[in-house]
Amino acid sequence: MFRRKTLIVVGAGASMEVDLPSGKELTREIAKLLDLEIDYVKLESGDYLLWQACKIHAKQSNSVLDQYFQAARRIHDAMPQASSIDSFIDVHSGDKHIEVCGKLAIVRAILKAESRCTKLIIKSGHRNAQLNYSGLENTWFNRFWALLTQGCPLDKLPDRLASFEMVIFNYDRCIEHFLYHSIQNYYGIPPEPAAAILKSLKIYHPYGMVGHLPWQGSSPKIGFGDEPNVQPLLELSSEIRTFTEETDPASEEITKIHDAVLKAQMIVFLGFAFHPDNMALITPHQPDDSNTTIDYYATAHGMSNSNQEQIGWHLRKLRTAEARDNNYNIAPLTCVDFFDEYSKSLEFS
Repeated sequence: MFRRKTLIVVGAGASMEVDLPSGKELTREIAKLLDLEIDYVKLESGDYLLWQACKIHAKQSNSVLDQYFQAARRIHDAMPQASSIDSFIDVHSGDKHIEVCGKLAIVRAILKAESRCTKLIIKSGHRNAQLNYSGLENTWFNRFWALLTQGCPLDKLPDRLASFEMVIFNYDRCIEHFLYHSIQNYYGIPPEPAAAILKSLKIYHPYGMVGHLPWQGSSPKIGFGDEPNVQPLLELSSEIRTFTEETDPASEEITKIHDAVLKAQMIVFLGFAFHPDNMALITPHQPDDSNTTIDYYATAHGMSNSNQEQIGWHLRKLRTAEARDNNYNIAPLTCVDFFDEYSKSLEFS
């Protein structure tokens, strides 16, 4: 296990190493999907499946279909200005049509991105199909796996997974998908035991995700990068949450995240942009009575010196009680370079 109780917070930059979109790239894809143009009853541009989902939602909720069209156009027109689709939906939290169109577009865009992820997609129909681990050599995924399994026989893996927790702000399922297949490949075990072992790792998605993977046993479910039908797309979009929906301090998941922050002796931020709303979401409201020394690590690839100073400010505010000898390691590195730089500090046991 990690030498100290550890929390890993994951942002979009971490998934970018396996070719998932950045926040800005996601807004561009969503703008494209919602670029709806209709000639009489024929859809000339925009995403057909998404528009069909809007039609069904309008019928089920007894709404006027044109309101969905207008909402889609508003999102499309505003995306070049938006810091993220999440922020835009949150600002318009009273507009249910923007919320529906935005969430449908998020699911559609992320599943499309997963399907294009050659480093993680498994082509069905191939004998002994598995992940492209060679393609993952220059990503933090393989670096993390090497640390996770170093000196760890299969019977010790559940305890090692239980020694840390993860908060994943991304809608994709890259990490879960990777770990599930890596356990099978590395230890030579069938899918069912691998899924059971992964239950030892606590993972929180505060903004939801684009459905559960089939092996996770929950609904709604969809395979990694699979193409949904219309009704499943609507069901999957209901799993997406906005900042407003997920900031209730009484929320069970928020309570668990705050508890993980307060218990952690080491907190690692990977590919995280330190958006104020996201920091507010994970910052505990209850007082921190511990005097534990915390080791903070954060990637800051491409960030200016002044922005790195702001990251330090966010980290110092994360817990109200601060030990004087806390360690702050803010590295202007990609996630893979970060693991190369700090591998000894991050070692298990």
